[in-house]
Amino acid sequence: MAVGEWTLSEFLQYSGRLLAELDDGEIILRRRNGEDLVLMTASQREALRTLSRTFLGVAGSDEQGTADVMPWLRLLSPTDRQVCLEELRNIAGVVLEMGRLGRLVESLAAWEATALATWDDERNRERQGFREDAPGPLERPEP
Repeated sequence: MAVGEWTLSEFLQYSGRLLAELDDGEIILRRRNGEDLVLMTASQREALRTLSRTFLGVAGSDEQGTADVMPWLRLLSPTDRQVCLEELRNIAGVVLEMGRLGRLVESLAAWEATALATWDDERNRERQGFREDAPGPLERPEP
């Protein structure tokens, strides 16, 4: 949880006062026309990177612990779960070093959407009267 939440305008106006709060933790800067910003110190970022690396090291061997952090992971098939974790480990290792977290955000969102779609599909199949609308084979037209 962030220590402080301010608007970007307040930060620009009172930056000296608000920057003192960074010693206690991150600050969220709310924006009207864009995604909120998170302001943190370099040592806080390094602590986050260390924790993330630790998580990545454990994620491969402790699937239950990983699913506790990302509950939607349980909705994937066992094969997809392994592919997801491998992809996230590969991407996270690179983006944490380069500081380019956008790719990790995209990958996490895509896997979560896949898990939810899988769950929806399974629930639909369990419904009484559900019929799969998969396209059937068509005969090729004769020349």
